[in-house]
Formats: sequence, structure tokens, C-alpha cells
Amino acid sequence: MTCGGLRIIRSQKRAIMSMGCTTYPEIEFRLQNGIDHPIPPQYVENAPLKQVVKTGRDVDLFSLPIPMFSIYDGGPMITAGITIARDPSSG
Repeated sequence: MTCGGLRIIRSQKRAIMSMGCTTYPEIEFRLQNGIDHPIPPQYVENAPLKQVVKTGRDVDLFSLPIPMFSIYDGGPMITAGITIARDPSSG
């Protein structure tokens, strides 16, 4: 994957690190644990970020943070639309 031109995950080692695991098979356990014990959403009245709606000539799909998954990709593309991330506050 790339984000802003930086490669995020290109190896098992990076996948392991990104999930806070010590072995590659542990990733499956963590993903299954998340599916079995989802964190319920928290609804708030106010948030620091607001919805932004762009229409017509203001629309620029190249401004979206769409990753590249391979050096052979023709450019950024949305595939399965799945991203694994870690919350900096809660882990």
C-alpha cells in the first residue's frame, strides 16, 4: 500500500508490525477477535471534523487518499475497500 507516496505494507514483517503482533498467524487471531468482539460506535453531538460536500468542478478524486497495492498498479485504486489501521489513542 502507499499513502502519500510512502509504502505502508509491502511485506509480512510490516503487516505483523502494523497489527501489533509478533507472528504472522497472530494477525488472523486479532482479526477474528475484532469480528467476535466489535467495539460499538459512540455517537457525539459535535465533532472537530465536519462533512464536506463537493459537487461539479470542485470534485477532485485525486485528492482522496487511495492506496496503491503493487508497484505494477497503473495508479491508485479502490479494490476491496479494506484498510487495517490502529487508533493512536486506544491502540
